[in-house]
Amino acid sequence: MAGKRYHYAAGFKKNTIDLVHLFVHSKKEYESKMKKLKPVIQSNPQITVWVSWYKKSAGIVTDITETDIRNYALQNDLVDVKVCAVSDQWSGLKLVVPLAKR
Repeated sequence: MAGKRYHYAAGFKKNTIDLVHLFVHSKKEYESKMKKLKPVIQSNPQITVWVSWYKKSAGIVTDITETDIRNYALQNDLVDVKVCAVSDQWSGLKLVVPLAKR
């Protein structure tokens, strides 16, 4: 999907999305994409949402941090369970619905 900054990967179940990986460049973009995903997350509490943002070492100006991603997630009934280096420029945080809410 040329020009898109987010990608959806359809799951194995018909009409469900099991995995989303967002690549965001700003806090505003992240919050906007997450608001659009809310009904998808509510319809499938088994979903995994990875959010990637530029590492500080990438040298690319951004206003979003791991803390911003985590805090927004926690305020919206998600928890982070893993962080990783996606590439030399991107970090990733894995978000899921807490077990008690599935």
